[in-house]
Amino acid sequence: MAEIRPFRGVHYNQRLVTNLSAVICPPYDVIAPQMQQELYRRSEYNFVRVEHNRELPQDTAEDNRYTRSATTLEQWLEQGILRVDEVPAIYLHDHYFTYQGREYKRRGIIARVRLEEWDTMVVRPHEGTLDEPKSDRLSLLWALQANTSPILALFEDQGQRIAPLLATQEP
Repeated sequence: MAEIRPFRGVHYNQRLVTNLSAVICPPYDVIAPQMQQELYRRSEYNFVRVEHNRELPQDTAEDNRYTRSATTLEQWLEQGILRVDEVPAIYLHDHYFTYQGREYKRRGIIARVRLEEWDTMVVRPHEGTLDEPKSDRLSLLWALQANTSPILALFEDQGQRIAPLLATQEP
């Protein structure tokens, strides 16, 4: 069985950042350069500045998009733009989307999960990954000392023990 634990989440301080739609960004792997520019223009606090910072011609080992992401994250935490929850939690999340003209809601949780070795078959790895994106995410992970891209996972709720709990809670 997978080991799931609460963690201290980081989120925007809505007293200082009132328009969340101006500061959210899609996953890094769908952010093309033109979209990145638009996200930068949208807000000085758009999360693209942490998640997928710009590459610059003058980048060096000491000053590059990963170090700038880390500096941005540190500054936003110091300025109170981002806040760290005091109490560890497992976060309920509703994701609404449209597929083939129909509206759907996917309810899930955001939690800390222990990754397991492949042969245990407890947490199974992604079906196929590319070296360059893995290297990019690992570089960002090391620079930030935080994971900004949650891993999407499915779980089997044998005996329907989790679904009723999720249905009674509000995100």
